[in-house]
Amino acid sequence: SRQHRMRLLKALFLGLISCHVLGIHVFNGESYKAAVVEHAALFDHTTVIPTREVALSYISANLDAFNTHTAAAAEAGANIIVFPEDGLYGFLNCKRDQMLPYLEEIPEVELAISPCDDPAFANETHTILRNASCMAKAHNIVVVLDMGEVVPCSTAGCPPDGRWQYNTQIALDQSGVLIGKYRKAHLFHEPQYNVPLVKKAASFKTSFGVTFGMMICYDIMFKDPTAEFAGLGVTDIVFSDWWVNTPPTFSSVPWFQAWSRHFGYNLLAAGGVMADAWQFSGSGLFSGGDAIEWFYNNALKPADKLLIGTMPSLAGRAIGRDASGSPNPPEHATPYTPARRVGGDPIHCNDTAEFLRRSRPVPNNLSAGSPWGFTPFTVEQYSSGHQSASSGPLTCTVAYNTTTVPSKREVFAILAFAGMYDGGPTGSYYEEFCSLAICVSAVDCVTPLTSSQSLWSYFNVTQYSTTAGLTTFGMAIASGGGAFPKSRLGVDELRRSVVSGPTWPPGGQTLLSASVFSPILT
Repeated sequence: SRQHRMRLLKALFLGLISCHVLGIHVFNGESYKAAVVEHAALFDHTTVIPTREVALSYISANLDAFNTHTAAAAEAGANIIVFPEDGLYGFLNCKRDQMLPYLEEIPEVELAISPCDDPAFANETHTILRNASCMAKAHNIVVVLDMGEVVPCSTAGCPPDGRWQYNTQIALDQSGVLIGKYRKAHLFHEPQYNVPLVKKAASFKTSFGVTFGMMICYDIMFKDPTAEFAGLGVTDIVFSDWWVNTPPTFSSVPWFQAWSRHFGYNLLAAGGVMADAWQFSGSGLFSGGDAIEWFYNNALKPADKLLIGTMPSLAGRAIGRDASGSPNPPEHATPYTPARRVGGDPIHCNDTAEFLRRSRPVPNNLSAGSPWGFTPFTVEQYSSGHQSASSGPLTCTVAYNTTTVPSKREVFAILAFAGMYDGGPTGSYYEEFCSLAICVSAVDCVTPLTSSQSLWSYFNVTQYSTTAGLTTFGMAIASGGGAFPKSRLGVDELRRSVVSGPTWPPGGQTLLSASVFSPILT
């Protein structure tokens, strides 16, 4: 009857109003709402081993910031929120004893424990777990964060100090129950942590119908855990990181976009940041190469940023391409000793103050024994050209056309690198890298730059190599360190090229670099 229909409509209306007031996002099966946080962690800048009380003062301050972001995300209707790697205690706790006061034991997911409701967790030894669980429950939202885990041990292989220490990502559902736990498998200059004896991918399924894979920072550069996600039914990735940017050739946001484009997953990337912000910043929401929301802080002072966006449902789509690779560096037809380049700043775990002082870059002369091949050229107005550079078995080329350029002509170069990237004792891999990138001068294409003014009407960067087992990614970095829309960039993985797309030029965005990155995912 008409009266009955009116009652149903009234009930539906009141239900929608209540959902809005409570900050609940109604999942429609076609999309969900996600939030990621770029967080400037409050942390101890000394190398003194803190007491648990001092450690808790930093943890609590960061948890307060997390709670503020979670409340805002829930109010906006987000279903899930992701926080960065090291977000509760910072980047520089590099000694095992120095890290210990920040660590907690974490139960297994199979126990389905809600630390917020379990009296066994109402103590100082479980401050992070209990607060995170209560935060998820209070705001009715899935919470994903990174924390340090300790596991006492006495069996064969146990470290001399009698404990395993892990860099661990956890997920808690809307009722505060622990539903996901993942231990970082590829450490990046992190002597305070152990690599798990058994490297195992982890996933969790949410009440809104999405299965998430879990991943931490440097893991994204390797075959696993990515290769296992398809078998777990994963469509979306929660990614906690504290990235180290090396502009103009490699930065967080364009790399996350390129990774998402290649594998097809939805990627929820939350970054940790400290001064200088441009060196570590980069967070966003990516779907199959579309940069739905992103943030890059091209400045010195770090700041928090909450990003919220609508992610499409990928259920039923063919995603999760094979992460092929080889366990060893390739053998080449002609004798070749791969060059090595060191990633990050491994001295930061020796002396914190010295790291903070030396983190600012110094000029590097590429003509003085650098492993990079490079050919610099000055960009002229309304010009076209072709340049090439080589490194070992790799040849890189660029064809280009320019439009307007600044009165003070900028120097660009085609850069080539083939060799081993050294990310520390547990994280090296072989890569081949070509980049059209801005340079400080004709002899300095390494000093970081984050801005350019030259406009290109066309470019095509291509790799030529016979190396087998490579996985090819194409990416471009906009001036300021950000991403271009997916449609502005063409990536041909078979030809190993990245080219200006059909909607180029991008209406005012200038190019910092365009690169073809081909690692062997091991």
